[in-house]
Amino acid sequence: SSQKRNHSMPAGGPRGHSTFAGMHAPAPDPERIFSDAIDLIADDRNAEAEELLNAFIAALKTSMNGADADAGRYYWWGRALALQEEWEQALLRFEDALRTDPGHEGALWETVQILMDALDKPESAKTLLTERLLKLAPEHPDYLEALASAETLIRRREGRTVQPWSPEGEEQESNEQ
Repeated sequence: SSQKRNHSMPAGGPRGHSTFAGMHAPAPDPERIFSDAIDLIADDRNAEAEELLNAFIAALKTSMNGADADAGRYYWWGRALALQEEWEQALLRFEDALRTDPGHEGALWETVQILMDALDKPESAKTLLTERLLKLAPEHPDYLEALASAETLIRRREGRTVQPWSPEGEEQESNEQ
């Protein structure tokens, strides 16, 4: 069963990352391409969406030049693969982006979303959130919400439930076997 994800970036997008800097050809507008692809998918025109995304990926591959801007290109390549539900390949492209720029917030966030929503790996998502993403943006509401979701999924998997709020104001956990 395929799972649908929220394919949007957190408010503010990946900070400080110029996606197509250094390209010699006119840069395609990635947000426009993604908007068009999502519209095609919503209209059940998957073949056209795939064709659009594959052409975009081909343009990104052609633009790779070993410069810092490749992090942005890998990021968009990963997003295109994720939109096609090619989760493992998307994760590899996000890893490439992070090798080029270890603080690439967009690649980190997309990785967290795939780990949570598509691959059901809340433990890995929690680690990435706490060790990397929340260090970049400690108060980001989307990241804090994702962390809370990951922790809830982990507790459920371990058979623990969260009790309702107590008058002391502390969340209490119980083990139900």
